[in-house]
Amino acid sequence: MTSDQIPASVGGVGSLGLSQITAVIHHGNTASSAVARRLGFTPLREDSVLNRPCTVHALARVDYLSPDLR
Repeated sequence: MTSDQIPASVGGVGSLGLSQITAVIHHGNTASSAVARRLGFTPLREDSVLNRPCTVHALARVDYLSPDLR
């Protein structure tokens, strides 16, 4: 995969050189959890936002990009 083939939703991994992207998803939001899984995000930790429980998902650069783009 080349940098111009990276989906816009996770483009920061390649174009911005980020080492990790996170997604904070409130419990019960099954649609967002499914999208995160499809994109390769994995659960990182439990947290809360505005006193609502959520799961922080992460997508690491090394898990997403091909070796030549790392």
